[in-house]
Amino acid sequence: MTQSPNQLKLREELLKLSKAKEWALARAEWDLHMIEELDPHDEPEECLCGHSPIRELCWLKNKETESLALVGNVCVQKFTGLGSAAIFRSIAKVKKVVGRALALKLIYFAHREKAINDWELTFYVDTHRKRALSEKQAYKRAQINVKVLRWLDAAKRDLRGAK
Repeated sequence: MTQSPNQLKLREELLKLSKAKEWALARAEWDLHMIEELDPHDEPEECLCGHSPIRELCWLKNKETESLALVGNVCVQKFTGLGSAAIFRSIAKVKKVVGRALALKLIYFAHREKAINDWELTFYVDTHRKRALSEKQAYKRAQINVKVLRWLDAAKRDLRGAK
């Protein structure tokens, strides 16, 4: 299968930051560390593959070397398979209607990063597919959504400060 120049460059750059020197092994070292969507007034960024401008950013972290890499959402989807597109879609929906359900991938991610607690994770998973929530459940979902969105905003500020 032919690889695009962007795919080749992304793999080359990630390999430089990896312990393993073969893509099949190096790929397993990388996890989604944080995501951010740039505000309209923010300067666009450039993907590790060289593509610019990107506005949906995925920060990848290497489990072996602790290296961080800034990669566009499209590259993450196409080349690494970490599945960030559903996260970005759910964030956009919840920003419009705070009571909508966030993607479970984001909920598990937020829990892994300790942005939400065990009870909030269990509640969200139990009510995720429910269309008709009770008033209390709807309120709790909205609270958790706001908490996750605030966590993402704070993480964005932290990453920008570290950059």
